[in-house]
Amino acid sequence: MRYPLFFALIVSAAGAAAEPADKPAGPADASVRVPAIKYESAFAGYRPLHTEALIPWKAANDEVGRIGGWRVYAREAREPDPAAAAALPANAPDSKSSPDAAPRQAPGDHVGHKMN
Repeated sequence: MRYPLFFALIVSAAGAAAEPADKPAGPADASVRVPAIKYESAFAGYRPLHTEALIPWKAANDEVGRIGGWRVYAREAREPDPAAAAALPANAPDSKSSPDAAPRQAPGDHVGHKMN
């Protein structure tokens, strides 16, 4: 009959030894010192985008007409980027000089579509 009492004493002693000597303070303990909170706004380093001055729509339409209209913009879109073309090595194959090079197709040409 003494064994259950002995077992209870061993378990309670092991539990007491497992508890740390200095318990951490609870979250509701107002006497605990905490580091100061530092607030930094997410917009602290924000730099607004510099926008171009807006012009009246009639002036913009006249300028596009003077340049050559939408066809000029389409031609510019099909031309290779000058900076990328300058970066190519001198011995790189050129689509203009290679006779068997496939012609560049503009988006929307539907070259690969089969008509039934």
